Amino acid sequence: MPLLQERWRQAAVQGQEFSSEYRVVTPTRDIRWVSGHAVVMNAENGKTAGYIGTVEDITERRATELALEQSESTNNAFIRAIPDPMYIVNREGIILDARSAKENELLDNTGNIVGKSVLDLILQSSTSPQSLVSSTRDLISRALDTGEVQSLEYQIDIQGEQRRREARYVANGDDEVLIITRDITERVKAQESLAESEELPLSRPSQGWATGSRFSRPQYSLSSRH
Repeated sequence: MPLLQERWRQAAVQGQEFSSEYRVVTPTRDIRWVSGHAVVMNAENGKTAGYIGTVEDITERRATELALEQSESTNNAFIRAIPDPMYIVNREGIILDARSAKENELLDNTGNIVGKSVLDLILQSSTSPQSLVSSTRDLISRALDTGEVQSLEYQIDIQGEQRRREARYVANGDDEVLIITRDITERVKAQESLAESEELPLSRPSQGWATGSRFSRPQYSLSSRH
């Protein structure tokens, strides 16, 4: 451990305290993490007589820290992969962080959205602001109080265009909520078109149906009957 030895030598030469975390290999070939700490012990003449210190096994703590780092790294990777606008807000609706992979998708695209109220921004862009503000405030509180995912569909104005969105509210700790919004305009249009087509009267022959200019009969695979 050349680096560790050098740090110890410098601390000894300068008469300073020494503190470090490092790995050791036990006689059974296990790798353990330890925390070493030493302070100067002076003689009556003021010169350094030696050091007194402790060595603590911190293997379990290091394992916990590593697992937490890996979990945070994984979560961050998931978040970066989501293209939808996302907001972190507190219980009062103040935006603590916001990001979007697409341009002009946030409620405020001036670059100064952090610190603003998501409720105030909704008032400026929603077609029915009061009801949406009320719903958003309630769902933020409900997500925090119950720990369950909340969802809401609404309409909003983005650069003069009316868009339909779905928002999901997820508790993030004791006083923060992650809001993920998704544009569902095209999905809603497709559903409405399908609903309209299903309401149209259809004229079909009693057997088979027309396909282009040819007449087709449905074919079935039946078990033998006697």
